[in-house]
This record gives sequence, structure tokens and C-alpha cells, in this order.
Amino acid sequence: MSPNITDQLHLTLEYVDPTSQLRVTLSTYGEIERTRFERTCKTTHINPDNFNVYVEERQRGKSAGETDRYLSIKSDRCLRDVVFESERFYFTHTHKRLRSFPDVRRLYRSTEQIVDECMSDLLQEFDAPKAPKAPKAPKAPKAPKVTKNLSSGVHRQEPPTSEVGYGMGIITTHRVGKNTRTLCRHPFNMKYSPYGIPCSQHTYACKCPVHRKKTFWRRLTGSLQADRNSKINKNGEYMKFVVGMTHDEYHKFLVSNFQKTFIEILPYDTLIKNFDELRAENFVIDEMYPRCEGQHIEDPHEIAIFLAKVFNHKNTQLIIHNNVEARRHGVDPKKYGMLINGSKGGIVYAGTKENFDEIEPSREAVSYMLKFVHDFIEKEPKLEIRL
Repeated sequence: MSPNITDQLHLTLEYVDPTSQLRVTLSTYGEIERTRFERTCKTTHINPDNFNVYVEERQRGKSAGETDRYLSIKSDRCLRDVVFESERFYFTHTHKRLRSFPDVRRLYRSTEQIVDECMSDLLQEFDAPKAPKAPKAPKAPKAPKVTKNLSSGVHRQEPPTSEVGYGMGIITTHRVGKNTRTLCRHPFNMKYSPYGIPCSQHTYACKCPVHRKKTFWRRLTGSLQADRNSKINKNGEYMKFVVGMTHDEYHKFLVSNFQKTFIEILPYDTLIKNFDELRAENFVIDEMYPRCEGQHIEDPHEIAIFLAKVFNHKNTQLIIHNNVEARRHGVDPKKYGMLINGSKGGIVYAGTKENFDEIEPSREAVSYMLKFVHDFIEKEPKLEIRL
């Protein structure tokens, strides 16, 4: 790789007419190229603040001494995001070294495939272990007719309306690349349209009368995870009583364990980064004893105790976000699946349960979780009975 001369000073001499004066400008190569980049971005919708600019100098051949400009996405920025149940996930394109402005423009094109690839890894965390194939069910009723809006030329599929219509026919599948997404088309989901399919919702997030109970635990613990992520940097009481450490203590705790875990897996320059830098690099806080292990609990107080232990600092660690990020860091997802959030699949590894059982959450943590559970239940859609 050519040497980086971004911060190297560069003297520019410019002859100014009609004053016949010589203008001398002293600036770095990086400043010069950033000014050019910002000038190009002005005629587009691209925000230049999302990118770093750096310059390298060629060392060999006829072009020795000439410079090349490169661009990279800042580690704390993203180009697109997706929101599920108040929990926000960020997806950044995997390109880190962009040579030209057309390369930058390509990142901003509407590429659903990029999002779907990231979603595939993200959703693997919640996929249940594969079970033997069940006997074939009776054929479902025919799908509702597709009506054509002649004025717009757009085909619109009407949602099922009768009990018969959404009995076996309530579930539909949608192919995304190599993966299949399961969607619920109960009339309750009238306002949702993932993948442009009207009146549908991902079954894992569905609140319809059929799936509400099945998805309750996933939605509850997902909301608690989002709550933790929103308070981890700005709520001292939450950190002290629920996590069990102060803000700074928890950051040091996570980074120390991260270094011990990844010492022979990740390069040194990654291992020495602080907490904020690792989070910016898409390393995520993971619960070692998975949340899904408590989904059989029904008593609210027992649920609160379980969740207080799950979100205690002793049950958390920093791991790689998904398979996409793992490959970017040179980590084999098959070999180190237990250290990748999208590949763990709810597996409980040796010693994890024993460590979890030894955690003693504070009374404040249990009270916090109990109130959260009650509030969450209170907000659940109520079953409507029409007479």
C-alpha cells in the first residue's frame, strides 16, 4: 500500500489576474481533496460529512509522485436504517475503500438486496432449530383475487376478510434472495406492508390474535434490549441498579473481556480500541445466557427476576454484530459462530447456565423489570369481542 500523505502540507502557487499578484496557499493534501469532494457533492443529495477523505502517494512506475484520493464511510455513520418495534438497526455498505465519486453514488442507490442480506444475518438469531418436516397440511383456500387499478396500472392484492379466508391462508411466504420470509396476512396487519405486500407483517413481530401470544416474549425482550441501549450512556441509576456498574466501569468491563475473548481472532489494532470505537465498528452487547430461555415463564414476578439477571453485567459481552461484519473482520462465521450475534441461534454454551444461576440481581433491578413487564402487558392490543 502506498504511504498515506493526507496530513502532509502542500504549497500552492496561484497567479491572480488582473492584479498580477502571486497567491500562496499552504494546506494539507487532505484539505485540498475534501474541498474538491464537497464541491462535487453540492450538486447531489450526498452528504460529504458521512465520509473520510485520505490521500496516498504513488511510489513506483511512470506515475511515481502522483497522488490518489480515497474515500471511506465514517464508522459512526450509516446510509440506511430499518426500524422494528422501536428498535433501530443500522446497515452500512461493506465497501470501506472508495476510489471515485461514482463509487460513492452507487452506495446511495435503492438496493434492497443490501438490506435483505443484513436482515438475513440479523434474523438468524431468532430462528428456531430446524425440526423434522411435518406432514403436508391440506391445501389452503385459494388466494384472494388480484384486482387491477386501471388508472394507475398497479396491481393490488386485497387482504383476506373472512374467517375462512385467513385460516390456513393467513400465512404467506416471501422469497428474499436465498432466504424465505414468513408473513402473516391477518386483517389486524392492515397498516403494514413489508416488501410492498399489503396487509402483512413478519410473523416474529406480529400482534394479531393468532400470533400475539407466540410473539409476546420476543417482542417484550426486544423492547427491553432497546431500552437498555437507550439508557446505557445517559442514565446513571439504570446503570447502577439494573446493569450493576457505573457507566465507566461497565465500559472497561466489556472491553477487558472482549480483549480476552478475541485476542487470537482479531488484529491488534481492533483489540486496543475503546468501548465507543468498538460500538462504532458494529460490535454489539450480547446476553450470554439467551433471553429466549425464559419464554416458558408465565408469572410476572419470576419473569422480572429472570430479566434482571439477563441484563446484569455478568451476563453480557461484546461480540460481532452479524456474519457480514464477521467476514469484514476476517472471522470465519462457521468456526466462531458463538461470537457472532447472528449465528448463535439461541445456543447455550458450556458453563453459561451455571454462571447465570449465580447472578443475584438487586431489588431495584427486579422492581424495574416488574414495572416494565406490567407496562408492556398493559399496552398489548386487547381482544375485541363483537356481539
